[in-house]
Amino acid sequence: MRISKLSIHNYRNFKEFEVELKQFNLIIGENNIGKTNLLNAIGLIFSPDVSFFQKRILEIDDIHYASILQFKKQVVEEPDFNKINFPAIKIEVVLSDFKSNSDQLAIVGDWLTLDNDTTSAIGDKAKITYEFSKSRIKELEKWFSETRKEIEEKEKPEDFVDFPIDYYSYTLYGGDNPIKRIDFAWQIGRASC
Repeated sequence: MRISKLSIHNYRNFKEFEVELKQFNLIIGENNIGKTNLLNAIGLIFSPDVSFFQKRILEIDDIHYASILQFKKQVVEEPDFNKINFPAIKIEVVLSDFKSNSDQLAIVGDWLTLDNDTTSAIGDKAKITYEFSKSRIKELEKWFSETRKEIEEKEKPEDFVDFPIDYYSYTLYGGDNPIKRIDFAWQIGRASC
């Protein structure tokens, strides 16, 4: 089994990033271009390290900066909560080359997907997704109305909009359905194999 495709949306320096991967890949580049961020993105899904469980709950610095600026501007300009686009982080990996190994297929069986590729039959690919997005909607609505009241009299109101990171949570799921959540125990069990 191998990762054949990686997609990263709004994570650190990756606004929109997608790459097809081969069996062996080499990551090279100058300092501060995102090599470590790329590996950390994959780690949010696969790392069995206990510290990564804590790191799955992200901080404001983990969200792409331009998305935060756009969000703050929208909060200032848009009075309707339902029209606000709360930025989300989404990291997807597509797994392939497991069909000939029944043990591997048993592990990823619930996560099979077509991956928008109509040429492959079901059972050729599996997908795992990490998503960090808004939650606790009623509390977010309250945050929005209080923020709108606060910024009405400000000269540069977007400077006074705090990002509501406390109302975000993460989901780790397999396949195309967010209901197919992957439990922490899967990570721990796989680490000991």
